[in-house]
Amino acid sequence: MKYWILALLVLFSLTGCLKTKSSSQSSIDMTADDKKTLVQDCIDMKAQGNIFELLARIKKDTDRILGILSDEKLNTKEDEIRALADRISENAKKVESLSSEAWTTARFNQDIKWDIDAYDFKDLIGPHMGGFKIRDYEISGVYLMGAKRDDLLGNLTMTSDEEGIHISYKNKASSLEVCELQKTLMIVVEVRYQNVLLKGTRYFDLIVKR
Repeated sequence: MKYWILALLVLFSLTGCLKTKSSSQSSIDMTADDKKTLVQDCIDMKAQGNIFELLARIKKDTDRILGILSDEKLNTKEDEIRALADRISENAKKVESLSSEAWTTARFNQDIKWDIDAYDFKDLIGPHMGGFKIRDYEISGVYLMGAKRDDLLGNLTMTSDEEGIHISYKNKASSLEVCELQKTLMIVVEVRYQNVLLKGTRYFDLIVKR
């Protein structure tokens, strides 16, 4: 099933090893004219009643999923998450079919960044930060519009230094993606860590907020 990742996110939440992080930096390479075009596209999208309604549903369902993942009582909600993911995917496809070619043509170079450091583990290991280090890390999956997107893995780069892990997502995006659908982007990263007392694993759900 293509939405198995959402069931895993539930499991990660139940074990206390999931942490959701929004982007630390986001930039779009564009001229002044491109910026005006993008702003106008966003305005025009909101003016389309049918498209706006679908986008609002996508946002509502995405927010609902994130809300469920932060709930302590998740053992009975996997079916709801699966249904929400299915609906997000269906509505996103409808949005794309209703959008003009100008909105769905990829033309903006964007770079979205996230940083993971020792403070992202403090709730797990408490005050015993001595000897803390990140042992290893990897991308578990990329998801857009409710579907697993292995084709987007090539847009990701990960580096590390003494300050932590740095993730960058670069792609050529359409107005529709930048204005609205980017809200459904989720990147799951597995990080293995240790300090003087223990070893463990934490999963990060990287999202975009504007």
